[in-house]
Amino acid sequence: MRGPVIPVQISKQIGSNILFAGAVLSELLANGKIRISHAKIGGSPVYYFPGQESRLSILYGHLHQREKHVYDLLRQNKVLKDRALQPVERVALREIKDFAYPVQVNDELFWRWYLINEEEAKMLVNQLLEQEKPKQEIIEEKKLEVQQEIKPEIIKPEIQIQEQKLQPILKIETKKEVKEKL
Repeated sequence: MRGPVIPVQISKQIGSNILFAGAVLSELLANGKIRISHAKIGGSPVYYFPGQESRLSILYGHLHQREKHVYDLLRQNKVLKDRALQPVERVALREIKDFAYPVQVNDELFWRWYLINEEEAKMLVNQLLEQEKPKQEIIEEKKLEVQQEIKPEIIKPEIQIQEQKLQPILKIETKKEVKEKL
């Protein structure tokens, strides 16, 4: 009725203590009647019924700043290519398990928004890969042009003999050697 809740809210609703509410939620979770979030409000996870996933957005305010950034980025794009992201964004995606689901396509990892199904995500991934193809072809053509332009030069070694100037070598004698000469 209220969507995703924490045990404190359940205990108030049923008029019991939090331990009893936690036990009831644990039993429902074990039987597969409800689900639990990875993100927490305070120190407590959120419990919800299957089908209430869209209401998990209440957790947004409890995410760290970098996780909020990636949440917004994924919500906007629906699909993100893992290799194209900054390392901090990759880590944040792995932290927001409630909102980002991994999708493997052609040995590449992508992340899909939790509210789109896997078929739609694969369609978006294919569109993303199609957009990247022309860019890769242009890069390969430029590499080929550069390779054709570069011709190996034969470097002729030049030997120059310079006149060496000899400088006198100073010899430092010890006190003992000086006494022996005297």
